[in-house]
Amino acid sequence: MSKENEKNKCRRLEKISASEALQMAVTEAEGIKGYICAAMTDEYLVDCWPSAHNLIGKADKLLDLRIFNPEKEVRLFRSYVGSDFYIRIAGPDCTGTDYYDEKQFLDIDWQVSEQSFQKSNMVFATGGGAYKLPLKNPLNAVLKVRNYLDYYPVSGQVYVYDWRCMDLEGGKDNAI
Repeated sequence: MSKENEKNKCRRLEKISASEALQMAVTEAEGIKGYICAAMTDEYLVDCWPSAHNLIGKADKLLDLRIFNPEKEVRLFRSYVGSDFYIRIAGPDCTGTDYYDEKQFLDIDWQVSEQSFQKSNMVFATGGGAYKLPLKNPLNAVLKVRNYLDYYPVSGQVYVYDWRCMDLEGGKDNAI
């Protein structure tokens, strides 16, 4: 990894509890007005941030947390329950690096989701999983992602060394 990209390096949070790691991430996310995506062992959460959800009570089940807006992302993650957490903050200090932005369509089975979304903002993936989506119109909903690039020193070939969520957008205007 080049020196320029080292500022995005993850910090390992050793010998602290899951709730302490989560509190550290929430503190780092102060001032962010955007979204949260959290993968837990028994739930997938997508919501606006700041959120009314009590994540501290779910810290032991947390695997991956992203709190983000177009300017910054705080990510807390671990490989499995019981392992150490890592925290990574990507934001304005990354502007010197090469990157490209893309929009990734969310996996939503609209035929199954249309009625449930109108009642409870719940959408269903084509594989059957369900999650709430904090959008007014989930049709053609996309996650805007920034991919950070680096280059292999010998060949000069480009590769994505990290990525972050930037925004969640919904509505018919996202159709290609």
